[in-house]
Amino acid sequence: MNTTSDSSGTSPTEEAKPNWNWLQEKIAVAQVAPLDDWLEMQLSELEEDFSQFVTPKSLGRSLARSR
Repeated sequence: MNTTSDSSGTSPTEEAKPNWNWLQEKIAVAQVAPLDDWLEMQLSELEEDFSQFVTPKSLGRSLARSR
């Protein structure tokens, strides 16, 4: 699905925002648990591998952007 917004900076319409409820209702948690565990492990490894690149200054910028 493509999401577009105009140049005025307005947020996309409700129809353009993904809604995953229908998919979650169709797939049992047990079916995706192994993938969830694998992704969590991969993310942990990446965070550990790249932790040397996180500084107090970059962490502060990241937190400011997420607000």
